[in-house]
Amino acid sequence: MTANYSLYIHFPWCVRKCPYCDFNSHEKPNGIPEHDYISALLADLDQDLLRNFVASSTMEVGSIFMGGGTPSLFSPKGIDYLLDQIRQRVNLATKIEVTMEVNPGSISPGSYENHLSKSLISKSGETEPLAEEKLAGYREAGVNRLSLGVQSFDASQLKNLGRIHSPESAIRTYQLARAAGFSNINIDLMHGLPSQDLTQAMNDLQHAIDLQPEHISWYQLTIEPNTVFYKQPPSLPNEDALWEIYEAGLSLLEKNDFSRYEVSAFSRPSFRSKHNLNYWSFGNYLGIGAGAHGKHRQGKALSRSTKTRLPADYLASPNAKYSLVPSSDLLLEYLMNTMRLVDGFSYEQFEENTGLSRTALRPFIERAKTRSMITERGDGIQPSSLGLQFLNELLLLV
Repeated sequence: MTANYSLYIHFPWCVRKCPYCDFNSHEKPNGIPEHDYISALLADLDQDLLRNFVASSTMEVGSIFMGGGTPSLFSPKGIDYLLDQIRQRVNLATKIEVTMEVNPGSISPGSYENHLSKSLISKSGETEPLAEEKLAGYREAGVNRLSLGVQSFDASQLKNLGRIHSPESAIRTYQLARAAGFSNINIDLMHGLPSQDLTQAMNDLQHAIDLQPEHISWYQLTIEPNTVFYKQPPSLPNEDALWEIYEAGLSLLEKNDFSRYEVSAFSRPSFRSKHNLNYWSFGNYLGIGAGAHGKHRQGKALSRSTKTRLPADYLASPNAKYSLVPSSDLLLEYLMNTMRLVDGFSYEQFEENTGLSRTALRPFIERAKTRSMITERGDGIQPSSLGLQFLNELLLLV
């Protein structure tokens, strides 16, 4: 019997840490230990496969997601070697989705043998001349989906957000990706930015739509602990303005045939992210890289893996920790994931993925229905539009 998995690969370095970012990313503008880190990733994967996960011979990986940090700091040759080594360890689905996050400001020459030894951005802020060759190299290595971290097409907002690219370089990176043969591109875009009004937010979204990507991730800027913005909060739109932006954005995306399938994910037909769907559906996944985590279910037992966060420590040893999730936490963990999905879940999926009886859902269902935050259908439940908008409040009802 084949076990379906996703594989997440974390790349912890970036040129400059953005003031809103709470991800495990570390500034390293003048070179990365590419060879050593890829070796550590493969050792990490080997450890996961040997530890307690399903045998690699019966595992099929349906999606790979390379996130960060900035994966596109790594050279095409390095990514090619990494993916080739993964193929030798696990079975990949015939129609596997392989996504790489790309910062438009990081597309520049690199070498697998020689670490990058100069700033990744020219003084003008534009991409290096060999950007097209680099993107083509990723495509040849097996990457078939790009996620471009644009965040805004407004130069002043990019400066507010600490981004290292310009609106022009973001558009140019998109065009070069198309020229390199990418037919599945996501654009990451934020709203609710410092002092942003409705017109500015819709202009940003329209710029993304006009490029005609297959997928748009459109999400609100939130202020997270352990970030510069948390210590020095910017002036953000008030709740009324945020609601107006949210409503107008949903309408604009729908008008342009982007179907919403998750809280912040919108796609053209047949271009929903396989990796995102597996993750939010509470599927199994391996996580390798500094600070990565994974989840594996076997029978009624759910186990998680976590890896050490600091890159220097990770290079010495992934120091993986494996733990069982208490059954008392399963209901909340499951709903934290699946209530992000527009389609929700079936009772059969719930029982299969948690080992719990569907009756465990009943108190939550009754509380959420009273507040019109979910819809109960014959075979399961799904969040209402109100539940999607106020997901945190919905989860407090568990």
